[in-house]
Amino acid sequence: MSDDTIEGKDAIQDIPGMTYRKFDHWCRKGYIHHARRWEETASVSGNHRIITDDEIRVLTIMSELVTLGFEPAAASFVARALDSGVTKFGSLRIERAS
Repeated sequence: MSDDTIEGKDAIQDIPGMTYRKFDHWCRKGYIHHARRWEETASVSGNHRIITDDEIRVLTIMSELVTLGFEPAAASFVARALDSGVTKFGSLRIERAS
């Protein structure tokens, strides 16, 4: 793993309201982009989701938006837009509180 990627289960532990089950569901639906790494050792085997720092930011914003009442698909769209610097949607302007 490079410095700008992290395994999914480690990435979500500090995101309020995020569970691995929700993270897995959002990955399967395509809301969160990830890579898979196959691992087989004596203690564990299976696929591990690997996500970048950029996706961790999107996941964090998306989680906050879902908590506020957004549907996950809409939250994913808005989170990606906000992460890329878009702050205006038609007449609606979004500012992130510090």
